[in-house]
Amino acid sequence: MTWPKMPLSAVTTKVGSGATPRGGKESYHETGVPLIRSQNVRFEGFDRDGLAFLDSQQARDLDGVIVQANDVLLNITGASIGRVTVAPEDLAGARVNQHVCIVRPQANLLPRFLSHYLASPNVQAFMMAEQSGVTRQALTKAKILDFEVPVPTVDTQQGIVAAIESHFSRLDAATATLERVQRNLERYRASVLKAAVEGRLVPTEAELAKKEGRSYEPASVLLKRILAERRRCWEEAELAKLKAKGKPPIDDRWKTKYEEPAAPDTDGLPELPEGWCWTSLDALLREPLRNGHSARESKDGSGIRTLTLSAVTLGDFSAANTKVTVALPDKVADLWLLPGDILVERSNTPELVGLSALFRGPDQFAIFPDLMIRVRTTPRVDVEFIATLMRENRVRSCWRSQAQGIAGTMPKISQDVIAKTLVPLPPLPEQQRIVNELSARLSSADAAAKNAALSDSRVRRLRQSILNWAFEGRLVRAAAEHPLFDAAVAGRR
Repeated sequence: MTWPKMPLSAVTTKVGSGATPRGGKESYHETGVPLIRSQNVRFEGFDRDGLAFLDSQQARDLDGVIVQANDVLLNITGASIGRVTVAPEDLAGARVNQHVCIVRPQANLLPRFLSHYLASPNVQAFMMAEQSGVTRQALTKAKILDFEVPVPTVDTQQGIVAAIESHFSRLDAATATLERVQRNLERYRASVLKAAVEGRLVPTEAELAKKEGRSYEPASVLLKRILAERRRCWEEAELAKLKAKGKPPIDDRWKTKYEEPAAPDTDGLPELPEGWCWTSLDALLREPLRNGHSARESKDGSGIRTLTLSAVTLGDFSAANTKVTVALPDKVADLWLLPGDILVERSNTPELVGLSALFRGPDQFAIFPDLMIRVRTTPRVDVEFIATLMRENRVRSCWRSQAQGIAGTMPKISQDVIAKTLVPLPPLPEQQRIVNELSARLSSADAAAKNAALSDSRVRRLRQSILNWAFEGRLVRAAAEHPLFDAAVAGRR
C-alpha cells in the first residue's frame, strides 16, 4: 500500500530541542517545572523515573521549548538516539534539554501514528545512517525536518494506531508474565543460596554423624589444619627466599614476621549450625589476593588474551568476553588464570560492583584486568562452596556498602575489605553435599531463565515486525499469518 509522503517540515508546527540549565544536574530541584531528559524517553512509553525539575527562572530561560500534551519527543544525541514517545498530557508545560527534540505535528498527522512510525526498525536504521558527528551521535534539526513520513488519511492513521496498540497490548501482557517469571526465578535463586549458607539446604554433617553413629571433623578442626598449613607454606617460601639471598637464618626470629589472620569478631553474627564456624576469607586463601592488569587493546590481534568485565557479570568465560591486549608477558606472568580461581569485580556500577564468578578452565586461557581481584583458596575447602558464599546477598551487600567512590563514578572495593569478609564454614563433606544440591536445584532454574530470555527476545523481535508490517500496509494479514505471534503470546496467560 502506497501512502503520500511529506517532509516533517511540511506537517509539523514545531521541531526543536532545549538546553541544560547553567550548573548542570546540580542545579535541579525537588519540585518545580519538569525538565524532560533523554532517560525519560523510552520506546515503551514515558519514564518518569529521574524526572528533573526547574525553578521559575530556569524555566523562563527555556520558554522556547515548552512541551504541549501529545508532543512527540525524540532523542537526538548519544547512545539513546532515536528513542521516541508521546508526551503525557499531565506534562504539558514541561521543558526539554538539548538531548530531546519536540516534534509537534499538525492536525493531519496523529502524534501516536508519527511516534510509532519513527520507532519502526526501517526508520530507526535510517536515523542511524543520517546522524552527524565523528565523536558524538547526533541528529540535527535540519535532518529531522527533511525526514519524509507517510501521511494517509486521519481515519487510516487511527486504524493503524489502533491495530498496532491492540497487538502491543497482547505482547505487553506476555512481557509482564515473562518478567514475573524472571523475578520469581531470582527470588528462588536467592532463597536457595541463603538456605545453603545457613545450613538448611542439606542435612548437616553433625546430624548425619549422630544418625549413623559415627564421629566427624567439625569445621573448627578443619580451620586449624588450614591455618597450620598456611603458616607452614609461608615459612617454607620465606626460608627459601632467605637462602637464595645467601642469608640463612641463625634463629627463629624471622618467623615472627608471619601475619596470622585475625580471629573473627562474631558479635552480632547469626548462630551457626553445629559443626560450623565463622572465619575470614583471608584464612582460606592459598595466596594473597591479586589485582589484575589492564593494557590497551591490540590493533593487529596479536598479544595476550584478557578478560572483560562482562565475563564475570555474565558468568561466561568464553572468548566472546575477552579481548587481546598488548600486555607485556613478563609483567603478567603470574596473572594467568587457573581452574578454581574466583574473580571479583572490584569496580563497576553500584549495582554490579562485587559480583564474582568461578573460573573453571582451561589452564592459562587468559589473564584478568585491573578492575578484577583474583581469589585463590586453599585446596582444603571446596572452591565451589566458597564461590557460593561470595555470591550470597549478605556478602554482596557487605561489599557494596564498603565500596568507595564519588557519586556517579564506578565505586571500588579494596582487597582488605574482601580479605576481612566473614564467612560461615561447614565441615568439608557438608560443603560438597551443599554444592551438589545447589547444582541440581539451580540448573533447573537456569534452564527456565534461559527459556524466559529466549521468549522475551522473540516478543521483542515480533514488536519490531508489527511496526514494519503496519507501515507497509499489511499489519492485519501479516500478524494473522505469522507463526511467531500466537507462539509468543500463547501460554503466557
